[in-house]
Amino acid sequence: MQVENVCKLIFAAHHAYLVDSPAPERGGIFLVSGQNNLKSAIVEACLANVKGALVYSDLTLKQLAVIRSEISVGTYHTLGFPELEKLYARNAGVASNLEGVIKAMVAEGFSHFAFEDKRLMVPKARCFVLASVLESLFRIRGPAWMDNGFLRRFLCIKYTLSMKSRVTVMDAIHIGERVELPGSMIVPTSTIKWDVSKTESKMLQDCLGEDYPTIPLTLLQKALCVLKWRARHSNHNKFTPMEIIQDCGEGFRPQSWGTMEL
Repeated sequence: MQVENVCKLIFAAHHAYLVDSPAPERGGIFLVSGQNNLKSAIVEACLANVKGALVYSDLTLKQLAVIRSEISVGTYHTLGFPELEKLYARNAGVASNLEGVIKAMVAEGFSHFAFEDKRLMVPKARCFVLASVLESLFRIRGPAWMDNGFLRRFLCIKYTLSMKSRVTVMDAIHIGERVELPGSMIVPTSTIKWDVSKTESKMLQDCLGEDYPTIPLTLLQKALCVLKWRARHSNHNKFTPMEIIQDCGEGFRPQSWGTMEL
């Protein structure tokens, strides 16, 4: 699994809102790994200075109430969390409410907070969510996330850095530099047509390794459309759009952990 391909997949998922698809769900991606595996760095590198993306080290319900309208009208399309664990470092009830809002935003859309009058019509807010998830949080929260349907709305990329990559990170630290991660890429500015065959869709489902991966599959379908658009507008294509997703697929399957190379 190449970090470059993971970043390309995230880039495509952020721009999936441009795909002319009958499915409105946005879905999300969890980067699941232990400490010192560049999870947070990847989140920040992929979303830094990207139009339509907001990155939060922490988020409150009051902040969500402020940005909800901007998400619903399309000013922002993505929320990024360099460490999801921070959202749970608070009162359990508040954390549960935050989780519920995020759960709705990536799928059916979120409209009213509990303290708001339901008789007032407000537009639904939908967005893509990218989060770094510590392996210990995944083990602790995972069963509850599966039971309440939260986890099925996210594509989980589970990985560890290869030994070679760890050496690269340490070499950079020794000489006072940071490991350079892939940044933003060519940006689509108009609607992208739906361009996924049934055969390709089944290949994506095979990558996920599940019988009924509805929202993650929809996310991958849209991402494939964006990657195809990028391939048509770029002269530097080391991998085909499907190969990019299949490379990341090493960490998709429920019982599978990939090895990431820088």
